[in-house]
Amino acid sequence: MTRSYIHLQTYPISEPFSQRRAPSYFYRLTYSGTQFSYPTLPLHASSFNIIRSGSHCSRLNVLHLALLTIVCALSLLLSSVSAQNISDINYKLSVTLHDARHEIEGDLELFFTNSTGYDLSEIYIHLYPNAYSSKETAFARQQLNHGEKDFYFAKENELGRIENLKFSIDGAEIPWRLDPENPDIAILTPLQPIDQGRIVRLTTPFLVTIPKSFSRLGRVGESYQISQWYPKLAMYDEAGWHPIPFLDLGEFYRVCQL
Repeated sequence: MTRSYIHLQTYPISEPFSQRRAPSYFYRLTYSGTQFSYPTLPLHASSFNIIRSGSHCSRLNVLHLALLTIVCALSLLLSSVSAQNISDINYKLSVTLHDARHEIEGDLELFFTNSTGYDLSEIYIHLYPNAYSSKETAFARQQLNHGEKDFYFAKENELGRIENLKFSIDGAEIPWRLDPENPDIAILTPLQPIDQGRIVRLTTPFLVTIPKSFSRLGRVGESYQISQWYPKLAMYDEAGWHPIPFLDLGEFYRVCQL
């Protein structure tokens, strides 16, 4: 019986473990010297039981795999056509570091296009520095659950936060509130729903108090680790908004990163 060699490599795309969704993978298939690549293809892990990396498969299995590849390619094409997200995102930041006070004072100007296919009555914004604002945040609970007690016993002047926020859309101030369960998530309410296809200009001043170094954002003496520090747009996809709180252990599902 003729046998062909098939090698499958998978590269998981990081998502926080709180995402109760099928993992996404970038996978590369090599068959008879020809390489096929499919980025960001959602597949259940059980789908990879069809073949094992480096194994030999019969001609019948090759045909089955070829059929699966065609189906997956069509699914990818259809999903890209009907993609629902926030597009053309651009941040403009003007900031000053006040090292004597361990603070970052700044102004944010954010442009984006509503490409979701729907009018948006709410906008979700990450306020990551607020993860360090109390011992009751998702970050604080995770630290304690993992036996890390430094943050739990931190002094008040070692905590961090972001404040002095005043959100406006196209120059008009809008109401907003903190997520009652996660103070590092802001929920903005536009004065009018944002129409599909509309380009939005969102602005706010902000003041970040830099915490002692417990995670990605922090300070050690005169050294500053500045990461996840300014207001950031949450991820929106076909399932809607993903306002996921900051966690020390676990990567981010979001639009962009700095």
